[in-house]
Amino acid sequence: MIIREKMRGIHPRCEFTKEKIERVRKAVAESEKLQAEVKEVYARAEEMIKEELLTYSPGMNMAAACGQFGNMTGTFTCLYMLGDNKYIEYAKKAALHFASYPMWCNAGLLDKRYPWHSELNNTMLLNTMSNIYDVMYDVFTEEERAILRAAMLKNGIDPLLNDWMHPGTRIHALDSMGHNWWGVCVGSAIGALCAIYDEIDPIYTKYIETGIKSINEYCEYKGDTLIAKPATFDENGMLYEGALYTNYGVGEMCCCLLSYKHCFEDEGEGDIPLLKKVPDAFMAHAYPVSSGGYLFVDFGDSNPWIGGHSPMTKLLLKLDSSNENLKRFFVRAYGEKHLWDDAYAEIFECDEKRPTLPKTMVAETGGLCLVRTSDEDDATLLAVRCGHSWNHAHADAGSFQIFHGGEQLFCDSSSTAYGRREYGNYYTQSVAHSVMMINGEGMPGWNVSRGSRLPGRITHFVEDGKLCYFIADATGPYSNQCYRNQRSFFRLDDELYVIMDDVTCYNESEYEFLLHYNGEITEDGDRMILNTERNHAVVTTYVDRGFTRQFNEFEGHKWVSLKVGGKDRRCAMMNVITLGDEEGEITPITGYRYYGFEIKYRGNTYKIYYNHEADGQRVHDNSINEMGDWLTDAYALCEVNDGERLIMVLGSFLRKNGESRYENWTKHTEIL
Repeated sequence: MIIREKMRGIHPRCEFTKEKIERVRKAVAESEKLQAEVKEVYARAEEMIKEELLTYSPGMNMAAACGQFGNMTGTFTCLYMLGDNKYIEYAKKAALHFASYPMWCNAGLLDKRYPWHSELNNTMLLNTMSNIYDVMYDVFTEEERAILRAAMLKNGIDPLLNDWMHPGTRIHALDSMGHNWWGVCVGSAIGALCAIYDEIDPIYTKYIETGIKSINEYCEYKGDTLIAKPATFDENGMLYEGALYTNYGVGEMCCCLLSYKHCFEDEGEGDIPLLKKVPDAFMAHAYPVSSGGYLFVDFGDSNPWIGGHSPMTKLLLKLDSSNENLKRFFVRAYGEKHLWDDAYAEIFECDEKRPTLPKTMVAETGGLCLVRTSDEDDATLLAVRCGHSWNHAHADAGSFQIFHGGEQLFCDSSSTAYGRREYGNYYTQSVAHSVMMINGEGMPGWNVSRGSRLPGRITHFVEDGKLCYFIADATGPYSNQCYRNQRSFFRLDDELYVIMDDVTCYNESEYEFLLHYNGEITEDGDRMILNTERNHAVVTTYVDRGFTRQFNEFEGHKWVSLKVGGKDRRCAMMNVITLGDEEGEITPITGYRYYGFEIKYRGNTYKIYYNHEADGQRVHDNSINEMGDWLTDAYALCEVNDGERLIMVLGSFLRKNGESRYENWTKHTEIL
């Protein structure tokens, strides 16, 4: 890494350079729309100069200080970059005021046995301070700049580097804090150093280089089985904490890398291979709707409305605008350009083609499976999570969501404010998700803070045309109760899905299938009919011991519990879901140690069999069974139109009327 020549050290140099500022000034001069936006900024500025700056106290809400400082400086620096010096003194007053704080973190962190000196509040105040320092460098006196630099080092950079990076003082490790905070905290310190590196001790330049290496290691971290810590990112490039925290954590990391690339000539240190994977992984979570933009798969502490552009997607494109598909996605998610977007006008320059979204994403290490019928608006997207629990990843092994017709029909309960008691008592727990409960309990809720030592897995994924099958194996997270907890998912048509639960417990137990939904449900025998303003769906249930329903609601979140009759060590249940107006004709099938459904739907006949002989309960015995016209040792079988197509699950042979359709010495899952 080589420091750029002094001419390249002229401010501003991080996110906004003089060239980029001039682009925006020119765009404003030529656009009435942008001129109207500037008037709105002036109106905000006039309100802000009336605000009383928050005074520091050990028990203060530091997040409120971050918000006030960020809003003020964002407004004042905007007008300054547009050429208006009217608010310079207000901006300087705010910067010097918050620089006078004795610390930028929650004072309570110092009370820990091994005190913390940094957290997300440090990063937010530091980001704001480094931005105003860089953008308004010329209007501060050298004495004032020295005050700001000292505050950035004392309250932001040094506490972050000491806690997260420096030998001899570091208290955090990737194994304990390797979630979104690592990229945010280390990234914030490195980004701020880029703003001041040529005016402080030269050793900090070395810290920048070490920080970039640390971020690379964070991205490549593979987890630790001893403490049940998952890999930071799965094989597809998705942070295990879900879409919201991928968006936040990677976005803040990209902000640091952008400043780094603007300030230094590097030899590839700032090129992180993971960032090539992240766009497709993130877009796989997006569900395009005809009303505009996207909804998002929202496992963990996320929500369906997180947005596809802020901060991650936009910053990925600022780093590298060559990904045309990502630009198409961003432009659709973001909409029209706004003030300051012309600074990076190239990220909006794309053709009018629809963005291509991954049709399928399977992450065996991350325990995530996403399959969509198409990337057109209002299509159908099935999302299943069955992986690790840690921090923002909930106790939700086996949970699923279905988006259809522009809505999220079957859902999670998302999240709530982290400080609320309900967050830990409901939102992170299994009851808030569409899972199988055993004796009224899901996977242990404390796994969210301690990690799931035996994570769930997505296995046996196959897909061919409309047909798709995979298993969400939640046995690990439920291993305190279960010998087996497997949930099979069949997609038989764009609007026809089957969920097959196969659970074996150590003791006789009670079972509940939880189904979270939006809209209203009415009961009709073994069917439930779901209606929303736009959509219609039917869920048909079969379980050999019968079931009852219980409807529940908590803080506006609705779910139905299908309670299986009686107690048993084993439970096998099927739920057939049809989406759209055509409901299909569904008839249970039963025979010697197998059961299933015959489904007549849109001119096709599907027969699904579950083979009790193949449930892994017997040793030194084969699992051969006759199911319908088929002789097989398969765990499950789906027959389409009298054998025209077949999904064979974990079978070594498949024969009909003496003729062999499949033979192998080991069991495989195949679409034939």
